[in-house]
Amino acid sequence: MKIKTRNISHDELLASYKPLRKRPSHPNFIFRTLVRLLSIGELRKTKFSYTRENMKKLPKWACLIGI
Repeated sequence: MKIKTRNISHDELLASYKPLRKRPSHPNFIFRTLVRLLSIGELRKTKFSYTRENMKKLPKWACLIGI
């Protein structure tokens, strides 16, 4: 089986291919609210809590920190 190929320069390759940029999909607002409301009972059973200690020490670009 022979595969067809052609030789082009790197610049031509970059100019010919532009990937589509898709925005990430987010869940519907009603669905998000419903999931949050349904999970309240489960989180209380596990005594889930979070604190905001040492927030001033974090850099401004830090968003989420998982422990």
